Amino acid sequence: MDWLIVLWSLILLPLLTAGVHSFRFTILHNNDMHARYDPISSSCGKCPKGDDEKGLCFGGFARVATVVTQARSEGSMLYLNAGDTFHGTNWYRLYKGDLAADLLNILNPDAVSLGNHEFDDSFEGFLPFLKKVRFPIVCCNLDLRMTPELHNLGNLVRSTIITKLDKNIGIIGYLTPSTKYYVPYNSIEYFQEIPSINLEAKRLRNKGINIIIALGHSGYEVDKKVALHCPDVDVVIGGHSHTFLYTGTPPEIEKPEGKYPTVVTRRNGQQVPVLQAYAFTKYMGKIDLVFDDNGNLVNFSGSPILLDYSIQQQADIMSLLAAKRQRVDYLDSKDAKKKTSFLKMMFSESALQKSTGYAASIVNILALFLSLEYISIKENGK
Repeated sequence: MDWLIVLWSLILLPLLTAGVHSFRFTILHNNDMHARYDPISSSCGKCPKGDDEKGLCFGGFARVATVVTQARSEGSMLYLNAGDTFHGTNWYRLYKGDLAADLLNILNPDAVSLGNHEFDDSFEGFLPFLKKVRFPIVCCNLDLRMTPELHNLGNLVRSTIITKLDKNIGIIGYLTPSTKYYVPYNSIEYFQEIPSINLEAKRLRNKGINIIIALGHSGYEVDKKVALHCPDVDVVIGGHSHTFLYTGTPPEIEKPEGKYPTVVTRRNGQQVPVLQAYAFTKYMGKIDLVFDDNGNLVNFSGSPILLDYSIQQQADIMSLLAAKRQRVDYLDSKDAKKKTSFLKMMFSESALQKSTGYAASIVNILALFLSLEYISIKENGK
C-alpha cells in the first residue's frame, strides 16, 4: 500500500504544483515629462529660486534618475516612459532633442513610446534625438515606409522584447492617430490603436512571448479600451491625457480621476491594470506584478511616488544641466519680463478708461483670457 501512495504522489505532485511558481517584477513608469528637467512648483510651473531648498518643489530629471537607479539596485525592474519628453520649457526651446536624448540615456529606460509632441519640430527636432538615444522607441500603429528617414532607423520599432530573470516580456507601443492633424508633414500613415496592438501581440505570442505590456500615448479613455479589447495584453501604461490616478488620500494638490491602478475586467474575468502617472515629472508610477509560469497575471499592487524634497537629486543629471544652464536662465528672465509687461499693458488704467460699460467688460475678459493662455502655453507645455 505504501508504494501506491508514493506512486500517486509522484504522479499528482507535478500536476498540483504546475503554474504555482511565480515571476515577480516591478514597473516604474512616467509620461508627459515635457522638458521639466528642473524641479517644478506644486502647480507644475517653474520652481521659484530658493523654493527647492525649502522643500517646496517636486520632480525634475535628477529626482527621476535617483528613483530609477535605486529601484534597479533592489531587484528585477522595468522603467518605461509613455512619451512627450519634448516641449514645454526653454530647455527644449534651446537644446531640442539633443539634450533630451542625453538626459534619457542617463535614465536608460527599457522602452519609450512616441508622443505627439516628439513631432513638434519636424525632423529638425526629432531625428537627432532618434539617432542619439540608446534604447528602443516603440510604436505599432504607424506606417513609415514613405518616410525613409524614420523607417530605416533600427531603434524605432513596433515592439521590443525585454528579458528579466530569464523571462521574456513584450513591450508594444502606440500613438494617438490624431497626431496626423498637427504634424508638419503628412507622409506618415496612422492606424487605429486596438487592431494594430492586437496584430503585434499575436506576432509576439507566436514567438513564445506570453507577458505583454502595451505602452502608449493616446490618453486614459483609449487606454481603458485597449485593456478591454486587446486580449493578449496584460498591462496597459499610458500618457497624453496627463491623468492623475491614485487610491486613497492624495499626497499633494492633484485630484484623482480614477484609482491606481484602474482595473478593467474582461468578459472572461481577466483583470487588466491600467496605469498613468500624471505629468511634468511630479510623480513616478510604481506597480509590482506577479505572473505564473503560464504568463497569467495573478497579482498586482502599487501606488504613484511623489517626487518631493525627500528624494535626492542624482549628481550626473545635475552636472549636465549646470553646464548648459546659463542660456536657459537668460531666456527665462526675458520671458518673465515680457509676461510682466504684457499683463501691465492689458490691465493698465489708461486702457480701461478708454472703454466704458459693456465694452470695458469685454476688455477685461479678453485680457484675462489672453494672459492665462500665455501663462499656460509657457508653463504647461500642452
